[in-house]
Amino acid sequence: MKHNMNEQGTTGKGQSLIKSGEFIAVSALVCFANLFDAWSTFFASSYLSLEGNPFFRGSAGFWGGVIVAKVGITALSIFTYAFYMKYRRSCYPQERCGQAAFIRYFLLGRHVSWVQLLYTPCRPKHALCWAGGVLGITACMYYTMLSINNVAIGLYNMTFDAPLHFVALPSYFLNGVVQLLLCLAISFAWMNYCRYREYRQLDGVALESGESSSVGIATISYTRCG
Repeated sequence: MKHNMNEQGTTGKGQSLIKSGEFIAVSALVCFANLFDAWSTFFASSYLSLEGNPFFRGSAGFWGGVIVAKVGITALSIFTYAFYMKYRRSCYPQERCGQAAFIRYFLLGRHVSWVQLLYTPCRPKHALCWAGGVLGITACMYYTMLSINNVAIGLYNMTFDAPLHFVALPSYFLNGVVQLLLCLAISFAWMNYCRYREYRQLDGVALESGESSSVGIATISYTRCG
């Protein structure tokens, strides 16, 4: 039994993104995280002397660039997440699959093994879809974490006579990279969890690879997807 998916990524009638609680929530969080980051940057260092981004560090005259960058990042995050929300269901496998097989198909658009996953190219729509989902969730988490760092630095500088000037140190840059990688990993795992959960609920039955289940008076055979 196959899922009835159209190219808009929905089952049956089209679903408006404006009415999607998930899209509205993530968009609001992306806006909040970037506004919080901009405010906390000003709070920690209004002259951008402690700005972690070397392109904007050192002069209050760079605030225009900071604002433009924030607007661009916010718009890009929301746009890519909108693409992900609109087309996610059209990237689901038509067969009934277990979680591992579902994740591999959702990422690549092909039924492959874990070894083949390492070298098999993604279908463009699948790549754009899951990348948009990861980017939107990561933007919420990462910029919130950076904002908390900025607030901590600002409070430290207000409390002690010796201000912090460690943003130029390699350890501070490494800390930012570790935070970004952590946010990407959490976002990737959360996206796959949510999408498989939705996939299981499409027909209101458990989708377990290689088994069978009774749905009403019909017996559905589950096929293995790799």
